[in-house]
Amino acid sequence: MVGRVTLLVAGVFVVGLAIAILSSIAAVTVPYDGVAVSEIRFRYSDSDSVQICVSNAADIESIVDTVRLREKGECMCIHVYEAAFVVEGNEKIARLCSGCFDFVGPDGGYFKMPERFYEVFLAYRDSTQLEESWSHADS
Repeated sequence: MVGRVTLLVAGVFVVGLAIAILSSIAAVTVPYDGVAVSEIRFRYSDSDSVQICVSNAADIESIVDTVRLREKGECMCIHVYEAAFVVEGNEKIARLCSGCFDFVGPDGGYFKMPERFYEVFLAYRDSTQLEESWSHADS
């Protein structure tokens, strides 16, 4: 009987430990969590006036749903793209490259690029007829 109780306690401990580990690597809260994003602006850089604006609510929701962030350390990448999430009239800017999704500002952080988000971003970039090409800027 004592062996079964010990086994049961050990099993509960292992399950609890697994939940704690999975919780710690779960998607990180992003600066716009729980707030309506009214527009997403993709652009080549912060000084670029050429941008792709997504303002359809269903498209925004679809894009936001692809953002599953995993923390990483600071890097030396050149982030040539930006995604600006417009929340309550203010931009929450993420600097992008193929490996990074880094938020700027006091609530910012360094994150690995969500693969599905990058695919969606590239599809928007490549399907939009811009006067100047962004494709030369791939990092």
